[in-house]
Amino acid sequence: MGPAAILHAQLNELSRFGMVRNVDMLPKGHTRIETAFRYPDGSSVDLFISHKDDLLRGGEPVELTDFGNTLSWLAQVGINPAKSPRRRKQMGDILRMYEVSEEGTAITCRILPNKLGEGIIQLGQACLRLADFAFTARFLPKAQFAEEVEDLLDSAGFRYEADASLAGGEGKTHKVDFQVHGQRTDTALMLLPAETKNPAAARSRAEHVFAVFFDLQAWKGQRVAALDDRSPIYQDPDLSRIEKVASIVPYSDRQALVEFLKAA
Repeated sequence: MGPAAILHAQLNELSRFGMVRNVDMLPKGHTRIETAFRYPDGSSVDLFISHKDDLLRGGEPVELTDFGNTLSWLAQVGINPAKSPRRRKQMGDILRMYEVSEEGTAITCRILPNKLGEGIIQLGQACLRLADFAFTARFLPKAQFAEEVEDLLDSAGFRYEADASLAGGEGKTHKVDFQVHGQRTDTALMLLPAETKNPAAARSRAEHVFAVFFDLQAWKGQRVAALDDRSPIYQDPDLSRIEKVASIVPYSDRQALVEFLKAA
């Protein structure tokens, strides 16, 4: 059985199990495979065999690709993984987990014709995991604000560690959102994200930030809280308590935050 016959046999098998919905040939000779995988908006994850000539070379891998559709879909919902150091790392982890690669904007893998079914599942899962960035941005406001702050730190050229552990009183360690390394001293940076219409969550977050900074008063470095002031969700008494143990810098003045950190 030749490579093309093997491929069609596997596609038929996947169709029987509902993994493949449709297969057609595009004018440029690419084979489009409509999979049962769906992006969060319900549109199908389409994969492509990019070169039909690959099927004529028996025993050689074929290139399976999404032709950039996954990253294009993310761009339409306002997400570009390349702009966030955290998402770049997460994206690299996903690509390694599913043994696929990024070529330009396309997510691809090379697979032997008799392993096509495995390749479709492998690449389809990778595309879905990347599309899940949309859920992170939509439902986790703290994570979204953390990425904004990390982008700022990265673009300003700071050396920093995310989710760093610092030693507090009585030998306890505390997690801070970022430990930013300055020329003279380090900064323990905690975030006050604007939780969506949830005053209870905001108060709980403020209490946590206060507790961490209170226990880090003996730590040799400066303590800074970045306040997402695009929404007035935090109450003045909660912010006043934090100001007793740390400096609060509104995120609306990003340059002031950068200068504050550089002064350390």
